[in-house]
Amino acid sequence: MQLTSLRSRPFRHFFVGHAASILGSWIQQVALSWLIYRVTGSAALLGIAAALLQFPQMLVAPLAGSLVDRYDSRKLFLIALGAGAALGVGLAVAVWLDMSGPTLLLTAAALMGIFNALESPLRQTLIPDLVPERALLANALALNAAVFNSARFIGPPLAGLILAVTSEAWCFIVNAVSYIGMMVFIWRLRLPPKPPTDRAVLGLLLDGLRYLGRHWVLKRILGLSFVQNVATGAVIVLLPVWAADVYVGDSRTLGWLLGASGAGSLCGTLLLTRLATPPAWLRAMTAGWILTIAGTTTMSLLPPLPVTLCALFGFGFGLTMCNVLTNVMTQTISADALRGRMISIFIGGRWGFDALGGLIAGALASAAGLRSTLLLQLVILLAAASFFLRIRPGLRIRFAEQGTD
Repeated sequence: MQLTSLRSRPFRHFFVGHAASILGSWIQQVALSWLIYRVTGSAALLGIAAALLQFPQMLVAPLAGSLVDRYDSRKLFLIALGAGAALGVGLAVAVWLDMSGPTLLLTAAALMGIFNALESPLRQTLIPDLVPERALLANALALNAAVFNSARFIGPPLAGLILAVTSEAWCFIVNAVSYIGMMVFIWRLRLPPKPPTDRAVLGLLLDGLRYLGRHWVLKRILGLSFVQNVATGAVIVLLPVWAADVYVGDSRTLGWLLGASGAGSLCGTLLLTRLATPPAWLRAMTAGWILTIAGTTTMSLLPPLPVTLCALFGFGFGLTMCNVLTNVMTQTISADALRGRMISIFIGGRWGFDALGGLIAGALASAAGLRSTLLLQLVILLAAASFFLRIRPGLRIRFAEQGTD
């Protein structure tokens, strides 16, 4: 693991503030799911809430990128963070006043999804302005992803501890307070002004889509990312089926399965902090595709639990490397004036297609069974990986032509 980008004082402050806010977000997300089930007792509403948290990424994030490229990112970020803190306080008050009915909770899930869709492009596109050298960008983005995956480990258990000694309201308050550090940092930050434009937000989005259509590298790496995420959406969504039906286990079994995948994701992001050049990125992405396919292949055999845990570790390791490297490549080669739109299209597609893949996988597993669903997923992954290997030489040539090699 390398921490070279933390030598930049602005990025170091951003890193600490982001770590606090993302931890608070995980605590709130767990508390909201628990509250929905405690109030309604409905697994179906849990599924609806999960979809409401994810789908706004696909619908709202691309428009958010146009806002980022047109308006002052600092002001937009402060508005988004303030809205997130206000939502946490509002949920806490609703719990204290015993007003947390199903409609309010699902509305809160939808608002959280919209907030995430707005905040993520703002946060991602801010990072290049915080590191002094372009060579440090990959390290900064990898560390940013490592924070997210670390919070996946710490946040849910911490939320469980808070819920054990108090109520969901305090989880929501913790999340609201977690935004303070980032808000202070953004308030004091000074960024170069955006070039003036008369284009409306929708026009900027269309310009971005046309730019993407003409860009040989971007349209291929983003398209591959979307296919990979829709195909792999089955794994995490169906882990409760593995725990209960394949291994006849309980919530502890599910925890082991989720933990193995999360550990792989964290290790993948830590490895990427050491990679700084396009040739290294392409080699790592190749390894990521191989690990993702190997993990899926192993799981389709319905092996013993220890083997599945190893497969999930490799699966999480490989998939995370591919997603983080797609982010790095997108930020590195996009024109500065269009970076917000390109990264927002990536974020929207990455999470939106992941959610879509999970919905499709659930329906297929119910109709055709777990193994058949995984085998179909594997066929799609193999086809996409073959395409990646075919275009990999062209990707390296074009990175070299742009002076990023």
